[in-house]
Amino acid sequence: MKIYFALYHVKPLPSAENTANIGGAYISCWIETTSLTKAHKIARDEIIRLAKWEIVEMDEAYEIKEEYYTEDSSGLEFYKQALIDKWVLVFHTYPME
Repeated sequence: MKIYFALYHVKPLPSAENTANIGGAYISCWIETTSLTKAHKIARDEIIRLAKWEIVEMDEAYEIKEEYYTEDSSGLEFYKQALIDKWVLVFHTYPME
């Protein structure tokens, strides 16, 4: 299995919780699976079904390896967590305009 990184621009759906003052977000995803296509499907399912956000666009997506990170890189902990949990989503929200 490989780890794929993807970055999505998203907006909260009306049913999303705790989003009254949030205009949108960028979600960084680390997903362990066999292909980029499957990684996108997993990310999409988790973002829409569980978090209740809609995807505006996928900004980037690619296979990533542990060697990409330095020891003090914040992404390294998410990469390692994806090896355990199979997927990690990190929301970077921004306020309504």
